[in-house]
Amino acid sequence: MRALKVLVVVMGLLIVVGVITLAMVIAQRLGGATTARISERTLTLPAGGRIIGATPGDGMLAVTVEMPDGTTRIELFDLSSGKSAGAIAIAPAAPR
Repeated sequence: MRALKVLVVVMGLLIVVGVITLAMVIAQRLGGATTARISERTLTLPAGGRIIGATPGDGMLAVTVEMPDGTTRIELFDLSSGKSAGAIAIAPAAPR
Protein backbone atom coordinates (compact mmCIF):
# COMPACT_ATOMS: atom_id res chain seq x y z
CA MET A 1 0.00 0.00 0.00
CA ARG A 2 2.84 2.37 0.84
CA ALA A 3 4.52 1.68 -2.52
CA LEU A 4 1.31 2.58 -4.31
CA LYS A 5 1.11 5.93 -2.50
CA VAL A 6 4.74 6.73 -3.42
CA LEU A 7 4.05 5.80 -7.04
CA VAL A 8 0.97 8.04 -7.18
CA VAL A 9 2.89 11.00 -5.69
CA VAL A 10 5.81 10.55 -8.13
CA MET A 11 3.48 10.31 -11.12
CA GLY A 12 1.60 13.39 -9.93
CA LEU A 13 4.87 15.34 -9.72
CA LEU A 14 5.82 14.19 -13.22
CA ILE A 15 2.48 15.45 -14.55
CA VAL A 16 3.00 18.86 -12.90
CA VAL A 17 6.55 19.18 -14.26
CA GLY A 18 5.37 18.15 -17.73
CA VAL A 19 2.54 20.68 -17.78
CA ILE A 20 4.87 23.48 -16.63
CA THR A 21 7.42 22.57 -19.32
CA LEU A 22 4.73 22.45 -21.99
CA ALA A 23 3.38 25.86 -20.92
CA MET A 24 6.87 27.38 -21.05
CA VAL A 25 7.53 26.04 -24.55
CA ILE A 26 4.17 27.30 -25.84
CA ALA A 27 4.70 30.73 -24.26
CA GLN A 28 8.19 30.97 -25.77
CA ARG A 29 7.00 30.07 -29.26
CA LEU A 30 3.97 32.35 -29.16
CA GLY A 31 5.97 35.22 -27.72
CA GLY A 32 7.68 35.78 -31.06
CA ALA A 33 10.92 36.66 -29.32
CA THR A 34 13.59 34.86 -31.23
CA THR A 35 17.19 35.24 -30.35
CA ALA A 36 19.62 34.64 -33.13
CA ARG A 37 22.59 32.72 -31.90
CA ILE A 38 25.67 32.71 -34.01
CA SER A 39 29.12 31.71 -33.02
CA GLU A 40 31.99 34.13 -33.13
CA ARG A 41 33.11 34.91 -36.66
CA THR A 42 36.23 36.59 -37.92
CA LEU A 43 35.94 39.04 -40.80
CA THR A 44 39.35 39.31 -42.39
CA LEU A 45 40.02 42.76 -43.78
CA PRO A 46 42.82 43.69 -46.16
CA ALA A 47 45.56 45.86 -44.68
CA GLY A 48 44.20 49.39 -44.43
CA GLY A 49 40.56 48.30 -44.62
CA ARG A 50 38.19 49.43 -41.88
CA ILE A 51 34.64 48.73 -40.77
CA ILE A 52 32.44 51.79 -41.20
CA GLY A 53 29.28 50.35 -39.68
CA ALA A 54 27.06 47.36 -39.08
CA THR A 55 23.28 47.22 -39.44
CA PRO A 56 21.02 44.31 -38.43
CA GLY A 57 17.73 43.77 -40.19
CA ASP A 58 15.34 41.09 -41.39
CA GLY A 59 17.49 38.14 -40.28
CA MET A 60 20.63 39.61 -41.81
CA LEU A 61 23.61 41.65 -40.65
CA ALA A 62 25.14 44.12 -43.10
CA VAL A 63 28.74 45.12 -42.35
CA THR A 64 29.96 48.14 -44.33
CA VAL A 65 33.69 48.02 -45.04
CA GLU A 66 35.87 50.76 -46.53
CA MET A 67 38.59 49.11 -48.61
CA PRO A 68 42.16 50.47 -48.84
CA ASP A 69 41.59 51.64 -52.43
CA GLY A 70 38.71 53.87 -51.29
CA THR A 71 35.87 51.66 -52.49
CA THR A 72 33.13 50.50 -50.15
CA ARG A 73 31.90 46.94 -49.77
CA ILE A 74 28.89 45.63 -47.87
CA GLU A 75 29.30 42.11 -46.45
CA LEU A 76 26.00 40.33 -45.67
CA PHE A 77 25.64 37.65 -42.99
CA ASP A 78 22.68 35.39 -42.20
CA LEU A 79 21.96 35.77 -38.47
CA SER A 80 20.39 32.33 -38.11
CA SER A 81 23.41 30.45 -39.42
CA GLY A 82 26.17 33.04 -39.05
CA LYS A 83 27.36 32.30 -42.59
CA SER A 84 28.16 34.83 -45.26
CA ALA A 85 25.16 35.52 -47.47
CA GLY A 86 27.06 37.52 -50.04
CA ALA A 87 28.68 40.87 -50.63
CA ILE A 88 27.93 44.06 -52.52
CA ALA A 89 30.83 46.02 -53.98
CA ILE A 90 30.15 49.74 -54.32
CA ALA A 91 32.35 51.46 -56.89
CA PRO A 92 32.41 55.16 -57.68
CA ALA A 93 30.58 56.14 -60.84
CA ALA A 94 32.65 56.90 -63.91
CA PRO A 95 32.74 60.60 -64.86
CA ARG A 96 30.35 61.53 -67.66
